[in-house]
Amino acid sequence: KGEWTSFNHYLELFYADREREEEIMRMVDRLTKVLDRNKAII
Repeated sequence: KGEWTSFNHYLELFYADREREEEIMRMVDRLTKVLDRNKAII
């Protein structure tokens, strides 16, 4: 549940500050890569 809380926090940041969109997209991309890697391990 903690992971989803932080994910929702990223979404809030995304909508609150569109100027940081690029930075947040990079964060999401990195997060996605980490999750993909974890799935590969499982």
